Amino acid sequence: MTSDGTSDVVTVAADGDVEQLLRRAVAHVEEHGLEVFAVVDHSGEAEEAGLSMPTTKLVLFGSTPSATRLMLAHPDIALDLPLKLLISEDSDGQSVIRYQAPGRLAQRHGLTTDEADELRIVETIAIATRSNP
Repeated sequence: MTSDGTSDVVTVAADGDVEQLLRRAVAHVEEHGLEVFAVVDHSGEAEEAGLSMPTTKLVLFGSTPSATRLMLAHPDIALDLPLKLLISEDSDGQSVIRYQAPGRLAQRHGLTTDEADELRIVETIAIATRSNP
C-alpha cells in the first residue's frame, strides 16, 4: 500500500488481472451490504474511440442512506460520493487498486469521527480485494 499521508490517493498492489479484481471488489461490496451503482470501463470506452490504454475500470458504490446523511450535513461531499475503487494495470502490467484516502476526504469536508468512519469501508474493500481469498 502506498500513500505518504499527504496524498489524497492510496495505491494498493493487487494479485490477479483487472477482471478478477473487479469480480472480487463487487463481491466484497455486496458482502458489506452496499450497492454497486456503476462500473465505468475507461479502457473499453477508449478502445471504442480508437485509443489504447491499460485495462482500467472504476467501481462506484456505497449506501444511499449513509451517503444522503453525509451530503445533508456536508453538501460538498457530494463531489466525492459515491465511493470509488479504480482498478487498473500500471505501466509495468501490475494490477493496482486506487482509492481516495478516507482520512483526507474526512479532513477536506470537516467530518466528525463517526462520519469519517462511514468512509473507511472503501479501504476495507480495497484491502480485501487485493489478494485471492
